[in-house]
Amino acid sequence: MIKLSQKLTAQYRECQIISQDDVCRLAVAENEAGERVLVYDISFLPETPSAVRVRLEYETARLASFTSTRVLVPADFEFNSSGGRIICPWSAGTPLAKLIASSQLSIAATLSIAEDILLALADLHQNGLVRRCFRPSEIIVHESDGKTRATVSGFGPLMMLQGLQDPSVAQEIARYASPEALGTSAGGFLFTWSSVVRMPHRPTAVSG
Repeated sequence: MIKLSQKLTAQYRECQIISQDDVCRLAVAENEAGERVLVYDISFLPETPSAVRVRLEYETARLASFTSTRVLVPADFEFNSSGGRIICPWSAGTPLAKLIASSQLSIAATLSIAEDILLALADLHQNGLVRRCFRPSEIIVHESDGKTRATVSGFGPLMMLQGLQDPSVAQEIARYASPEALGTSAGGFLFTWSSVVRMPHRPTAVSG
């Protein structure tokens, strides 16, 4: 069991478990003000490389100091030798993956989502940050002022750890990863963007 300070255990009340595996337990919780947050409880396995642990902690700290209206970044975090806890804001809406599966996106909505993803990528890159990959399940779609908008949730650095332990996660990461995240080239965020946004309209996809 991860031993955390009172600061990150007493002030959050767990409401619902979203997912759980050997590496991460993700849950929706409420803070003392009644606001919803996402809680990532992370476990380091004995075989977890020390370089991956250090990288996870470093990138978490970098993201926590980053500000964007389009990307949900850590609000608080803590690590120790056995694991850690990362607190991120919760965003109301529907995961893009669910909308893709049910074909509930119009062309206009798809273009609006694409715009927000591009702007989120630009925000990250302008601050020297790499998201690693944009999975449709971590892009939250909602309506604002009559327009479809998208917010990037999830926690990019955690993908490194999960990919090491779960081949299916590694496969999914490879599918949506940008070239620079795979160590092949820089400036490949357009590749990641296109791999996500061209999916909703498989029967009528427009190439070019």
